[in-house]
Amino acid sequence: MADLIAVMSGGELQQLASPDDIYQMPANLDVWEWTPLMFLILLAGLQSLPQEPFEAALVDGAGPWRTFLDFTLPMMRPVLAIAIVLRTIDAFGTFDQVFVLTHGGPGEATKVISVYGYEVAFKFQQTGYATALFVTVGLIVLAFAIAAVRLLRRAEPA
Repeated sequence: MADLIAVMSGGELQQLASPDDIYQMPANLDVWEWTPLMFLILLAGLQSLPQEPFEAALVDGAGPWRTFLDFTLPMMRPVLAIAIVLRTIDAFGTFDQVFVLTHGGPGEATKVISVYGYEVAFKFQQTGYATALFVTVGLIVLAFAIAAVRLLRRAEPA
């Protein structure tokens, strides 16, 4: 496959060799992995929207952009918040892609917090520090999730 890409692009494929370009590969893999789930969540949210407001907007002469801004986006706010919270929780826990592809390298160009915690715990045998690190990260993610839920509750119509 790399040979085919090299022939088609006119050069050699070196995605994991340069510290300047290395972060693109795990990011692309993460987007490839999570985009289908996000689209399914958003599609389910779109299909659950009531049709009456859209019919009323059509009768009133609202265009597609105005209908999106005034009806679709506000009604999709809870679904978008859930998708963003799920994605953020997973982003904090990203370990496997970075560990398998780069082990945090070259140098420390792709060392995310989970890879750093793994190295602290198992490579340097500092389990107390690693535990404190992961508990802190867990509390940050929990605080973000609680804030998102509170924003959802505040935005709900009474």
